[in-house]
Amino acid sequence: MISSNILGILLSLFSAASWGSGNFLGGFTTRKFNRYAVLVISSFAGIAIILICLILWPEPFPGFPEALWAILAGTCGVVGLGTLYKALSLGHSALVAPTAAVIGAAIPVLYGILLQGMPDGKIFAGFLLAFAGIWLVSRIPGESKQVSSRSLGLAIISGIGFGGFFIIITMSVPELIFSPLILSRFSFCIVSYLLLILMRGNLQGAFTSPIIWFTGFFDAGGTTFYMLAKQLTRVDVAVVLSSLYPAITILLSRIFLKEHVSTSQWLGVGLILLAVALISI
Repeated sequence: MISSNILGILLSLFSAASWGSGNFLGGFTTRKFNRYAVLVISSFAGIAIILICLILWPEPFPGFPEALWAILAGTCGVVGLGTLYKALSLGHSALVAPTAAVIGAAIPVLYGILLQGMPDGKIFAGFLLAFAGIWLVSRIPGESKQVSSRSLGLAIISGIGFGGFFIIITMSVPELIFSPLILSRFSFCIVSYLLLILMRGNLQGAFTSPIIWFTGFFDAGGTTFYMLAKQLTRVDVAVVLSSLYPAITILLSRIFLKEHVSTSQWLGVGLILLAVALISI
């Protein structure tokens, strides 16, 4: 029989696979559509899939204070993605993307240590290898190593947004899964739409793109797997393993788009696999 901890680890890896697939599709669609339009439509898709889950597995909605945490988590998610997109649009992707990814994973790890104490040495070593792997995998080869203070600041804000989502979504009712996610997704959708209006974008053509809808399905799936995983294993373990999604995005880009994967990115994938082994044993 699989222990709850191992099941939590497996669900965390499913979360990484789902998020990585969603990011791959999202990156592909933002080449054609406004990035905030992609966020709005993908959030609709996420709401749809989570509503289906809520119908199949009914659960009550959280009370007022807990509902606010779920709404705030969705806002943090938009802040993380929105500032990341803006930072990437300014260039310097080689440092912006890994900075946001590592900060987004490190903040919840510190929170988990404060909440549950230090993990054992093997798991902590796995965390360090995972951070190094995420950094290497997220780097885009050929980009300039110089970065402006504005880009770096946006990357830090993005990481804080991602880390805030990981932490704050756990502050709603712990035993609930789908109802807090519905509130979080609605918040995500509303804030994304406001940003779309602010940037004078539009949704033209985005509604009919199946890839954008699949982006939302995978994104919602990753969040759902994470919500399940953090109930079965330590929060920091669930966060770190779920944050390995850049490796999936890179591998999918290599398989389907024939994009070049640098030596350092392959090294990052290797470190990530070693990290998974250390954390799982």
